[in-house]
Amino acid sequence: MRGSIDKPLLNRAIRGTYAPGSTYKPYMALAALTLGKRTPQWGMQDPGHFTFGNHTFRDDNPNGHGFVDMYRSIVISCDVYYFMLANDLGVDAIANFMQPFGFGQSTGIDIEGELRGVLPSTEWKRKAYKRPEQQRWYAGETISLGIGQGYNNFTIMQMANALATLSTGGQRHTPHLVRDIVDVVSGARRPVAPEPLTPLPLNPDFVEVIRNAMVGVNKEGTGAKAFAGAGYLSGGKTGTAQVVGIKANEKYSAAKLAEHLRDNALFVAFAPADHPTIAVAMVLENAGWGADSAAPIARRVLDYWIKGIYPTDKDIAAVQGGNAGGPPLEPGVPITDATNIRLGTNHSPEADDSAGTPLAGADNLAGAVSAVSAYHAASGASAPSAAERAAAAASAASAASAARAAAAAAALANAGSGAVAVAASGASAPAHRASVAWTPSSGARRRDR
Repeated sequence: MRGSIDKPLLNRAIRGTYAPGSTYKPYMALAALTLGKRTPQWGMQDPGHFTFGNHTFRDDNPNGHGFVDMYRSIVISCDVYYFMLANDLGVDAIANFMQPFGFGQSTGIDIEGELRGVLPSTEWKRKAYKRPEQQRWYAGETISLGIGQGYNNFTIMQMANALATLSTGGQRHTPHLVRDIVDVVSGARRPVAPEPLTPLPLNPDFVEVIRNAMVGVNKEGTGAKAFAGAGYLSGGKTGTAQVVGIKANEKYSAAKLAEHLRDNALFVAFAPADHPTIAVAMVLENAGWGADSAAPIARRVLDYWIKGIYPTDKDIAAVQGGNAGGPPLEPGVPITDATNIRLGTNHSPEADDSAGTPLAGADNLAGAVSAVSAYHAASGASAPSAAERAAAAASAASAASAARAAAAAAALANAGSGAVAVAASGASAPAHRASVAWTPSSGARRRDR
C-alpha cells in the first residue's frame, strides 16, 4: 500500500495539496473589490483568450462568454476575466490578500501532520529555489494564479476553512476534531470549545457581492444542475484543475492520459445562503469536471446537514460509480428512518447490512414544510403563508439538527467515546479518490462545465 500510486494511506484532507482551480475565483474577485481594481459593474467582452507577451492563455470556451461582469465571471466561471485581473493585481498583492484567509498556512486543526501547501509570492520563490534564474518571478507566471492554477497548492482543509471565513463575512475559526480531553487519572473531562479568532475586517457590501454570485452558481450557473430542486439556498463554486500541463495548442483529452494524470474535480459550498452553518470543500482526484463529479456529492452532504436527508442505496451507488451528475436520482429518506446508514467509511451499497445502524429516538423528520402544504391542498384552504412556511422550515431544521445529534451519538457508541486521554500532567475506496473537509460555521486552462 505504501508503494501504491493511489496513496490510500494519505490523509488527503490535511496532507494532500491541490491547485484550487476556479474555486479560487471568488477570493480573487473579493481582492479586486477590496483593492480597488474592479467594481461589481465593471465588465468586458470576453474573446475566449488572453495574450501576455508571446503566450496565449485560453478559456475552455474558445468563442468566449460574451459580456462578463463580476457576477457572471463567477456564475459561468470565465477564465479571461481572471487572467486579466491577476495581471492587474500582481503576485504579491494576491498573496497578501489571500494569506489571512489561511491559504498556504496551517489551520491549527488538532491532527498531526498538517501540510501548509504553497501560497506563491516573490519571497516564496526566492526561498524555494537555489538558482538565481529560478528565484526570479516572471510576470507571465502571475496570469494562471487568477484561475487557481500555477504554483497555487492548498489543502482541502484550508479551502473549507477559507470558505467558512468568507461565507460568514470574515469570522475565522480554528477547526477541531477532538470533542473532549479526559484526564486518565481523575477522569475529569474538559470539552474542547474552540474560541473564534479575530474576524477579518471585510467590507460587508463586498462580501455580499461575492456571496450573491456564489448563490448564482447554484441557481443558474455551473452548479445549478447538481442543486436543482434542493429546497434551500446555498452558495458554491465549481473548479477543475490540471494535474499536468499541456502544450499551448494541444487540446485536453482525458482518454489519452493515464488516470492519475487527469484533471481533478473540485467544489466548495456553504449553506444556508443567508446564515451559513456549514462550509464544504472537496476534491475528487482525476475525476474531471467539478460540476459533474464533485458538485453532486456536495449537494448530498448539504441535504444531510440542512434537511436531515440520507441518500438511498441506488443514489449512493450512482455517486460512487460517477454516474450521478445532478440531484439525487430518487428522494432520500429522513435520517431517523434510514436503514442503510453505515458507520465508518467506504462502505458500498452491497455491503453487509449488519454494518448499518438504523437510528431511532430523534425527532421525526416527516417533512414539516411538505406537510403544511399538503394540509392546505387537502382542505381546500389557501396556500400556506410565508410565516407558516418559515415556521415549518424552522421545525424541520430543528428536527434535522436533532437527527444529526442522534447519528453522532450512535457513531460514538459504535466507535468509542471520541475522547483523547492524556496524562494528568499534560493536557474499500470509491471509484474516484475523494477528499472532503467541512467546517461548521467545516499553460493554463480551466474546465468547469
